[in-house]
Order: sequence, then structure tokens, then C-alpha cells
Amino acid sequence: MSLALQLHRLAAAVLLLVALATAPAAAHAVLLSTVPADGGMLAAAPDELVLTFNEPVELLSAHLNGPDGGSAVPLASGAASTRLVLKAADLWGEGTRVLSWRVASGDGHPVAGTVLYSVGRASVVAPAGEDPSDPVARAGLWAARLVVHAGLFFGVGATFWAAAAGRRSRTAVVLPLAGLAALPLAFGLHGVDALGGGVALLASGHPWLAAAGTSFAAFAAIAAVALTHAVAAGRIGGRAAIVLAVAAVVASGLALAATGHAAAAEPRLVTRTALVVHGAALALWLGALPPLWTALRAPGPGGAHLLARFSALAPVAVAGLAVGGLALAAVQLTGPADLVATGYGRVLAVKLVLVAVLLAIAVVNRRRHTAPALAGDPAALRRLRRNVAAEIAIGLAVLAVVGLFRFTPPPRALAAAEAAPVAFHVHTLPVMADVEIAPGRAGPVRFEATLMTGDFGPLDPREVRIEATNAGAGIGPIRAALVRRDGRFVADGLLLPAPGRWALRLVVLIDDFHQESLDASFDLAP
Repeated sequence: MSLALQLHRLAAAVLLLVALATAPAAAHAVLLSTVPADGGMLAAAPDELVLTFNEPVELLSAHLNGPDGGSAVPLASGAASTRLVLKAADLWGEGTRVLSWRVASGDGHPVAGTVLYSVGRASVVAPAGEDPSDPVARAGLWAARLVVHAGLFFGVGATFWAAAAGRRSRTAVVLPLAGLAALPLAFGLHGVDALGGGVALLASGHPWLAAAGTSFAAFAAIAAVALTHAVAAGRIGGRAAIVLAVAAVVASGLALAATGHAAAAEPRLVTRTALVVHGAALALWLGALPPLWTALRAPGPGGAHLLARFSALAPVAVAGLAVGGLALAAVQLTGPADLVATGYGRVLAVKLVLVAVLLAIAVVNRRRHTAPALAGDPAALRRLRRNVAAEIAIGLAVLAVVGLFRFTPPPRALAAAEAAPVAFHVHTLPVMADVEIAPGRAGPVRFEATLMTGDFGPLDPREVRIEATNAGAGIGPIRAALVRRDGRFVADGLLLPAPGRWALRLVVLIDDFHQESLDASFDLAP
């Protein structure tokens, strides 16, 4: 018993440290702007490359490909920030460069992209390479996470029910042990996926370090605490087992709230609380099924006692699942149409169908089979055991489907990307401008430009106007005069009616005798 209490105290300390050490996560990362601008033309190679995101990110990898087929590895300066500054030795002459980057967002998921720019003149585009993500590594990550989740919910829950009944259960030990065994593999493969490499990368230290820098590290730490509690509770029995089992159930909910799209969604207090409730309720419901199926195989007072306890607590677990799930769906979806129109929504729709079937079976069990089974009716016991087996299978299917959320950005992240402004820098020797177009999608936008001299000095032009052309859509030039406002030059309600690539000319009348034109291009989302 002293060992159990020591484990409990140690786990509580670990959970506290994780809670204190884990930085609050924001939404799925969205790239807001780059310097140089994507598609930009520069007079000289820049000393640094700057990527600006809507939330702090951690650089996982970056490659700069030059016009002669050579490449360099840019290095990030500073800690995790919304502004990622990369420095690389650019010794190439004139021509086009392609920067390929990969970062970890606050929700633990990798985000990747490329930035193309030219120095002096455009050349044959240097190859940026295909998405390096390995399907074998991703399949392995999905499978490893499925085993971890089975241990975390089926196993931890089984431990709770066994401890509550004062019994020792092999399932209550085997399933958490399986989850513990799969956890290091899931951790390593998470790092492999973050880096976009193959399974062979596991032999190096890189994926482990990459995973340690993401929110998945907090999940792994809390999950290890929950699973270790469950194993200890399943082995020792007695009152200490109940304490450890309850702590394991709570920790399973905390683990679910430590990483992932839902854990990173705003408002964090609501989403993380909903995840804790959802995870704990899931453990209580799914965890009861394996020991219940075993107990119904040999009818007796033990099985009747477990069935009565589960029947009394099941409505509470279902309520926790429903409240948590509905809260998370409301945060993640922008509307019912997302259930069909987005990959995330379709995964969620499949999950909801499976949960609905699971609930229907539970209702049938409760209303038609539980009372006769408690009275000892052999036929009712057989039907109930058959239905519990179906619930176990559907519960595993739910966990398998939930694992697909790892690879699908939620609609709220897609909406944030569409609403994000387009920002870029453009300059000539006499004049430079920082331009922002918000939102970054077709329709009415706010155009804003901050002007400086070529050596970063103040600039007070007589007049500033723009011309925007979308040759692919046959639109333009659209002309507008900018109004000076708070040191910037602005056009509100400028209508750019089509998505795709736009060519911009910013005309700056410096004085009565000098005019400068700055050319750039940018892309608008639909």
C-alpha cells in the first residue's frame, strides 16, 4: 500500500509540473506574411527570411533551394514566437529561390509551406520537393495512438470498475500495459511526422527532440501517469486501488486535453474543460464493457453487482460525453455544412454515427435486457453479452476514427486561414513599402501600405495610388487612390472580386518631378 501511495504522490507532482510547464496553445497555426513576399522580386539577396504566424510556432525544418540546384539549411534565431526569423548563407547570384519550411503549431500538429522569391531576375524555379510525409510513418502513428487510446480509455476505465467492485481483473492490467508499451512508439512517430521523415528516422535522436518540443509531450507525460496508475491499481487491490483508479480516470481526461486541435481551440477554458469531462466519461463508459462482458460469461453475484453499478452510472457517463462532445463540435465547426464540406467534418460525422449506434444499443440494453438479466434470465444474459461485445467493437471503431483527427485541420483553422490578411514587403532603391490586404480572400478588402525611403527613412509622398490586375480572371487594372491615415496609406472597401494571383503596381508620387512604381504579386483565397 505504501508503494501505491508513493506512486499517487509522484503522479500528482508530475501532473502539476506538466500543467505549469505547458504553454497555453492557440489555434492551428496560420501563416500571415513572409519577408520576402511570396513571388517577390528583390534587388539583392536578403540577410534574413521572416515568416509571421498567428501564434507562436517552433521550427522543425527549413531548406533554401537556389537557382543552380544548390541548397542551404536556414537556422532560426530566438525561441518559439509568432515571428520566425531564418538566416542562411545565400551565395548564389541572380535567380529564383524556394524556401521550404515546416513548423509545429501550438496544437502539436505540423504545418508546412514554401516561399518563392527572386533576386535580380526570375529563373527556372528550383525544386521545392514534394510533401515529405511518409504514409507508412503516418499509418504507424495512427495505429500506435489507437493502442495508447485503447489503454487510456478501455484499460483505465476497466481498472476503475474492477477497483470499485473490489476485484482484480486481468483486463485492468493488460490493456494499460499495452498502452504504456505503445506510448514511446507513438511519441517517436509523432516526431517523425512532425519532421516529415520516414520510419528509419526513429533510429536518430531528431524525432524524439522534435516531439519533445510539441504539446504531444504533455499528452505523453500525463498518459503515462494515467496508465501507470491503472497498472498499479489493477495489481494491488483494496482501498488504495480505488484512489489510484479514480486518479487514472481523471488523468485520462487531462491527457486528452493536453494536445490536439480541440485542446488548442478558443476559448481554452471551455474546450479543455469539455475535453477533460469527455475523456473521463469515455473511460467510465468504455472501460466498463470488457469486465462486464467477462462477468456475463459466468453469471453470478459478481456480474449482477457490476451490471447494477454500471446501469446506475451509465447515464452520468453518457451526459458527460454528450455535453463535452457538443461543446467541442460547436467550437470546431463554423456551421452544419462543415460536416459534409470539410475532411474534419466528415470524420466527425462518422464518429457521431458510430456514437449514435453505441447509444442506441445502450438504450436497448437498459430498457429491455438489464432488469431480466439481473433477475437471472439466461436468454437476457446472452443477448446482453452479445450487445456488450458489439459495444466494444463499436467503441474501438470510434477510437480508430478519432485518430484521423490528427491529420485533418478543423474548419475553424481553415476559416482563420481564409480570414488572415495577405502581407508582404516590396521595394526599389528609392522607396520601400509594407503592404497588408485584409482579409486575404476575394471580395471587399482593406488595402494598407506603410511607406519608407530605401534606407528606412521617413517618406512624405504627394500622392499614392494602386493598380491591381488579375490576368487569369481577365480583371483589371482596378485603380484606387490611397488616403493618408495615421501615418499609413489606406483604401477601405477596395473590391478585388476574384481569387488567384493578382499583380499589384504601387505608384508613389514623391514630388512634382519624381515618381516611383513598385511592382509585386499576391494571392487571394476564394
